[in-house]
Amino acid sequence: MKRQTHLTAQQIADLKLEGLPCTARGVLNWALDQGWSYEEKARKQGGRHFAISSLPASAQADLKARWAGQRKARASNTQDGKGRSLGDRVCRALAAALQTFADEMWGDA
Repeated sequence: MKRQTHLTAQQIADLKLEGLPCTARGVLNWALDQGWSYEEKARKQGGRHFAISSLPASAQADLKARWAGQRKARASNTQDGKGRSLGDRVCRALAAALQTFADEMWGDA
């Protein structure tokens, strides 16, 4: 998955990053006051997308810590040594249980 380099004011507000306002309007005003770099996109795409590298150091550190936590969480879901996630293992177990049930109800076909 490609790492995002820019976020909208709404996305930043929703993340409630360390040291930043928690509303899109507040983030937008803060960003403009601080001179953050941004890319202008169509309004349908969220308008201004601010460069993550423009965020204050505390907000960048908060975001990086969250991304690192997500990677660890994904890695911990692949504990069977075969690279299968917890969801894959649950689906396989459920499919096997349903097959066993079907075999018992209607016999082997």
